[in-house]
Amino acid sequence: MQKSVFYPGIENLYGQTEHDPIKVFLVTRPFAYSALALAATDRNEIRDAVLNTLEGPNSDGFYTYQDGRKFANDVARGRIPVILNEGANIDGQEIVLVDIVTYPLWHCLITGLDPFAKGNGGLLWKVNHNILAPFIDVIRECGYVYTTIHMNEQPIDDAPTHNLIMFDLRNQTRQISVAQAIRNLAAAIPNVNIVSQSNPVMDDRYCLNKRLPQDPPCGAMPVFKRDNMLLPE
Repeated sequence: MQKSVFYPGIENLYGQTEHDPIKVFLVTRPFAYSALALAATDRNEIRDAVLNTLEGPNSDGFYTYQDGRKFANDVARGRIPVILNEGANIDGQEIVLVDIVTYPLWHCLITGLDPFAKGNGGLLWKVNHNILAPFIDVIRECGYVYTTIHMNEQPIDDAPTHNLIMFDLRNQTRQISVAQAIRNLAAAIPNVNIVSQSNPVMDDRYCLNKRLPQDPPCGAMPVFKRDNMLLPE
């Protein structure tokens, strides 16, 4: 019998709180490298990226880690298909990067789990997986993801986990066009935001779906060029 796609002992928060622990950012070309920088950089620390096949408890426990600098360089040089050469037209915008951001530390705070307790190694990875698990089918229509887990945000529950879609351009897992796969993903996952010149905001370092009135607004993203992303390895 096939195992569950969910790790046990982790509460499902969808529909249980006012805010869901997930956001989707559909990023247009001018902001692609800026979004890549946000995913790779946890304040002043470059985070490793992990190739995430979304198998969860059905995996063999072996994961491919990549140094964060090499990952950012490989994406910027087109070696890893995270930024599309030919973007997908979504609502009149050319989408070239998709980042599914989850908030495992906020989830742990709400549900009473301690990711730093002895024996809880890997808990944030498991919580991130369970947040993504209801949407595995629409994610896999696009491909797989590279996951970077941040831990340096203040307050810590705002720390995001980035899941950058690595598009399956060889059509091994995807039976529909890239554009349709992104549309299906955007229709299925809550809290979708298009990052564009008319809305140059990617509020990834804030765990709630909408800013509270007492909180300052999220600033506009800077525009990074490809060469700005090439880091010494």
